[in-house]
Amino acid sequence: MSDTTQKKVQKLTIQMEELENRQRRSNLRLLGIPEGAEKGNARTFLMAWLPKALGLSIEQPFTIKQAYWLGTSPQNQARTGETRPRILLVKFLTYRDKDRVMKTARLKEKVLFENSHVMIFPDLSAEVQKQWKLFDGVKQRLRHLRKEYGFMFPARLRIQHKGTWHYFSSPVKAEEFIRQMESSSPEDSSQDHQENGE
Repeated sequence: MSDTTQKKVQKLTIQMEELENRQRRSNLRLLGIPEGAEKGNARTFLMAWLPKALGLSIEQPFTIKQAYWLGTSPQNQARTGETRPRILLVKFLTYRDKDRVMKTARLKEKVLFENSHVMIFPDLSAEVQKQWKLFDGVKQRLRHLRKEYGFMFPARLRIQHKGTWHYFSSPVKAEEFIRQMESSSPEDSSQDHQENGE
């Protein structure tokens, strides 16, 4: 394959990734809700449960377009011996709704359904998931520090510190920045929490 052809293939691959993730932009994935809890209507169940679980104001309602289970059905799992829990895919009407739910969930230590821990994460393509996974350790440290953070496509981490957003394409660079934050004085950390409304 010539260099020109290879570059064209790479460009097309990137464009396809962007298109796929743009279509997923308003989606979230939920893991940990027992199947059957939705009583046959996942959308109605989530419209009622999510605001209560996250403590969202009823004065700012969100709209879910669609919600359904991903993966092998329990009946087929029983036949094959598979025991993997299924993910509940949630499609919001707007990106703003999805973003508000995601940010609120991130600020909570745990999201619970009865006694089950429910994990909420973005709906990403397989390739972008691999890139995001490289930042897992960084995200854990940021949650511990109660820092506001987010991702920009395809895998660019942004961290808010002292009222300013800082951007990182490399987990190593992000780790270095976190070490600098951790070595800052307690007064700086306290001020930063206040600036973030904490």
